[in-house]
Amino acid sequence: MSRHIELRAVGSNLLGRMACLAGFPSLFIPGAARATVLQTSAQTPNAFHWVHPASDPKLWEEILQKFNEELTPDQATPEKSGIDVYGYKYLQKVGAFDHSALVILDHRPAKEVSKDNEWNVYYSAFNLDLTTGRKSSIEHAEQLWHWKFVKLARFDPLRLRT
Repeated sequence: MSRHIELRAVGSNLLGRMACLAGFPSLFIPGAARATVLQTSAQTPNAFHWVHPASDPKLWEEILQKFNEELTPDQATPEKSGIDVYGYKYLQKVGAFDHSALVILDHRPAKEVSKDNEWNVYYSAFNLDLTTGRKSSIEHAEQLWHWKFVKLARFDPLRLRT
């Protein structure tokens, strides 16, 4: 069974956006809410869990280093409109499973969001293979204006092969 994270946009129907985490799909539904914390009985490497700087500082730092380029603030240029400059980027959420990670980056025009620029915030989702360090953007999840993690579901890998 493949051990990578994949997010596929389903469109703007009631299903919202669908993510598959190493054969375990989860739903991303457009909305203003932040991701909810998934309850796991044990924070083992083979169980899906959210990664935080306090819970796993070594992994968090490793992910920060891998996404250094994506987290570098945009610089204003004469060719670039002011609304296209994102001066503040950070790791918004990281979910890990086995040797794969779902990485959500937040892009903001400034660290503090005001009424004037709150519409100009977006998220982008990436796969990260923690063994090889290979990262890839998730198709149709390069610019998510709102997202919400709903739940993680398991499917029998044998039934997926048809």
